[in-house]
Amino acid sequence: MIKNILIATDGSKLAGSAVTFAAAMAKQLKASVTIVGVVDLTSLIAPDLAPPAVAKAKVVMETQDLLKQVIGEHVERAARECRKKGLRTVTAVRTGRTVEEIVKEARKSKADLIVLGSHGRSALKAVVLGSVAYGVIHRNTRIPVLAVQQ
Repeated sequence: MIKNILIATDGSKLAGSAVTFAAAMAKQLKASVTIVGVVDLTSLIAPDLAPPAVAKAKVVMETQDLLKQVIGEHVERAARECRKKGLRTVTAVRTGRTVEEIVKEARKSKADLIVLGSHGRSALKAVVLGSVAYGVIHRNTRIPVLAVQQ
């Protein structure tokens, strides 16, 4: 039985489709939802282009703060949509590698299902392009994953 659905969002139109779909599913199942957004800083600053270490750290911290705020706003927008449907909703903004953080939050929140948007790329393109959906699906979470395409 599905009691809690984790919805991953980055604020994109595709993620919005996943939120809408998952919220409707949660309402039918009388499930709660956990909405997660991830700030991934791994590729923000190219090593060869970065300023000296002190300045680099300051840039990363300021950028991280800004991204947390932006992702937090996306998560809250998704939460409002779910709450309008009468769903019990919990939110989380995490920092780290996107796939790993989605899986960690799913485990922490005891999610029975993970819902996220997917462009529907082939496996080869997903590996090359680093698809989050592909990574979560193949992460051996033992939690079912539903990829919503636009």
